[in-house]
Amino acid sequence: MAQFAEISLTNTNLTGSTNFFSVNIKDCADSNYTTIATGLTYSDFPYLVNLDEIFGSINCYDYQVSESVSRLSCQGQEYTGVTPSVTVTPSVTTTPTVTPSVTTTPTVTPSVTTTPTVTPSVTTTPTVTPSVTTTPTVTPSSGVETLISFGVVYSSGSTVATYTFTSNRILDEDVTITFKNTIFKNNGDEVEIDSSVTILRNTRVGSNSVTLNNVDYLDIKPYELTYKDINSNKPDVIYDKYSEVTYEEKPEPVGYTNYIFDPCCDDGTSPLNLSVTQESLQTGGWVNLGYGVLIDRVCYIASRQGGDGSDGVYLGPDIKTCSNIYGCIPCQSVTPTPTPTITITPSSCDGVDCDVEVTPYPSTTPTQTLITPLSCDVDVTPIPTSTPTQTLITPLSCDVGVTPIPTSTPTQTIISNLECDVDVN
Repeated sequence: MAQFAEISLTNTNLTGSTNFFSVNIKDCADSNYTTIATGLTYSDFPYLVNLDEIFGSINCYDYQVSESVSRLSCQGQEYTGVTPSVTVTPSVTTTPTVTPSVTTTPTVTPSVTTTPTVTPSVTTTPTVTPSVTTTPTVTPSSGVETLISFGVVYSSGSTVATYTFTSNRILDEDVTITFKNTIFKNNGDEVEIDSSVTILRNTRVGSNSVTLNNVDYLDIKPYELTYKDINSNKPDVIYDKYSEVTYEEKPEPVGYTNYIFDPCCDDGTSPLNLSVTQESLQTGGWVNLGYGVLIDRVCYIASRQGGDGSDGVYLGPDIKTCSNIYGCIPCQSVTPTPTPTITITPSSCDGVDCDVEVTPYPSTTPTQTLITPLSCDVDVTPIPTSTPTQTLITPLSCDVGVTPIPTSTPTQTIISNLECDVDVN
């Protein structure tokens, strides 16, 4: 049976819809973590991770959970196989004289549901641990929107961009996302990276690395970037472009400011309430220059400070003006229908039977402009709002446990006053 790690969050007040978590796991023998999921909220926990599907046979793994805004994290180590000291968990009852050939029947706790006619039986030997495992069925979805969260790490070595894209569900086919990623130099010059990432069938994570040999990483301006021309071979895909962004060896933004972006067209579309870096408001910053964003084929231009930042964080411009050269739909002008004019025709009546003729102007039909289809992307920015003033954050903790496989309790390392809780089923 497949082994699942169940990761839970406890003892924290990071429970809002704008607090996003990442889950990373690695084999104890490996040095690098594998990103399992990003963009998770508190309601997504407990979170199940299929260890067999990702790592194959694994007896020991390290786990890490981090929150994207506060940077709080928790981590620890867990064993899934038999350890030198085998301890039978309370959920399995064995006879005092268990031998390699003795078969025992575990007592199933309320967390495992069995039918009255089925009695689970587990045979214990010196190298096999009795266990009762509930394996959830993963059904790939079809015709349902798939959210792809973009993650990127920029580092030195000339300039290296490492992309890690994560789907919110296990995919039933290979999915390739092509895109152009623009980063900026300190002098304002743009550097465009044309790349792609493929997430293989029956997985959720794909990655790719691009090295820019002729670009000095020291010249790169941190935390100002944008994506455009995003396309995929799978329909019904939406994108979270700024889920995870890291510039190694570069200072993080001083803080974030709420800013209102007005739609280019006065057609009743509501303004956007975005959160932008304080650096972008400085002279030469993209917000200071009045640049804008393109979301769901609607263009918005930076207007004024304010709002609540509820539409998420944006780290760079999609457009510089409202021109259709950036993919903005031209605003349509509508000519109002004139009010009819009433003309009274004189008649030779005696004031009783007079004829009144109403001659309305013909209605004017607004001229519609044919819109050529444009390349666009659907942008979802559920990234939490960060403001310069942070509310007091209760330490994040996770419970760690193995159920019902016998384990030795690992010593957990407390990082940033966080604790972790993981169940392996």
